[in-house]
Amino acid sequence: MKWKVILGFVVVVAIVLLITFIGREPDLIGSDEPKPGIVARLVGSQPVQEKDPITCSADPVAAVVGQPLTLNCQLEPQQDVTTKVIEWMFNKKGRVLVYKSRAFSPGDQAEQFRDRASHGSSGDLTKGKIPVIISSVREDDAGTYSCSVRNGKQQISCSIQVTVAPKEQLTDPVNTPAGVRSKAPDQNGASLALAVVISTFLCMLCY
Repeated sequence: MKWKVILGFVVVVAIVLLITFIGREPDLIGSDEPKPGIVARLVGSQPVQEKDPITCSADPVAAVVGQPLTLNCQLEPQQDVTTKVIEWMFNKKGRVLVYKSRAFSPGDQAEQFRDRASHGSSGDLTKGKIPVIISSVREDDAGTYSCSVRNGKQQISCSIQVTVAPKEQLTDPVNTPAGVRSKAPDQNGASLALAVVISTFLCMLCY
């Protein structure tokens, strides 16, 4: 009977360790692929990571129809961009917001964003803070937004992916897109399997 108890304990511990190992996400340490917002620069034979001079949100941004949307764009380190040309673009073709000749240019905005997109009070061009605020989001506002700063022939840019959910889905957890609702980790299957295995071995030990 004693050896059965020991064997059952060893098997249960092994199964727990196996489930834990499988549930772990891959470790990014040692990977040659840079993380979002990071540029890899080679010095000799050792890769050195440095911050991108312009950063946007690395994760998709979820918006809701009828609600305002703020997209942030920041230069690091901070620098004055009041003498440069700044553009927020939608899907690489529609101008959301344009700044040139030391002033914003509403006449250059695409019809879709005219009178709806603005720089907002949170922006500060003297510190490289270039947000754009879109009022009353529409379903056709979903897409890729890019923020670019140009000085002569030199240009730096970053992009943000935006998803848009209908307003009624905000209160419907079943139909709400994953970008709007929080997604809890699915551990029910592993827990149930572990419980079944433990119960089976306990029953075997009793006989």
